[in-house]
Amino acid sequence: MLVSVESGSTHLAVVLHDLGKKHSRMGVDEDMFTMMGKSLIEAMRQMLGPKKFTLELEKNWELVFNVLAAEMMSGMNTDKIVISTWAKLKTLDEWQAKAGLLLYQHMFEHCPETKVVFGFDIDMEIDTATLEANPTFKIHSEYFMMMMDKAMGMMEAQSLHEHMSVLGMKHVGLGVQPEHFAYMGQALFHALETLLQDQFDSKSELLFRLLLVGVLACTRSCEFSISYPFSCLTRLQPEPPG
Repeated sequence: MLVSVESGSTHLAVVLHDLGKKHSRMGVDEDMFTMMGKSLIEAMRQMLGPKKFTLELEKNWELVFNVLAAEMMSGMNTDKIVISTWAKLKTLDEWQAKAGLLLYQHMFEHCPETKVVFGFDIDMEIDTATLEANPTFKIHSEYFMMMMDKAMGMMEAQSLHEHMSVLGMKHVGLGVQPEHFAYMGQALFHALETLLQDQFDSKSELLFRLLLVGVLACTRSCEFSISYPFSCLTRLQPEPPG
């Protein structure tokens, strides 16, 4: 199954969806995935030791687990909660403009270098008035929200993986780095929390977070994060004492 991550992502998704349905019938709920992920990381840390299981490997393993968990949880019909959350966002007046503004303000604040990636000056102010008056910003903001809306509509379709892979390659060509996707994800959650408030509860956040990580990891720009951690499986030996 690990080999399928690199050689047959579509087949892997089908297998994981089926596993998700089986786990649901056994009484497994979404919250258990978080504990399982932590347990996996701790097991790897103890078996490999800090010299082999570095912080970089740990972060990549967390990403891999989130990708796999997201696929299984999709099989447990939890994608319906994510779709429902997105539908609530779309009921708000001018939801695209509001969500896009909050998202980019958050991302530019926490990762200023992304301003340059999107064609803006690194010293550009990010207050609401400045961004709303910038026609280029409006184009980027509206495009991203349209992209996410399209992805939400494709969640149950096999074409989602292909669509996100193509988008990933386009973004890499524009200078987007893999770590920028993490900032973008955090910015999206900030927008959802700000606009939906109590409607964006902890369960919705967990499922949305895992599923979005899975979607973003389908892009070519993030493939290295999926394949790299498995290299340490070939040296699964504890650190010698002392």
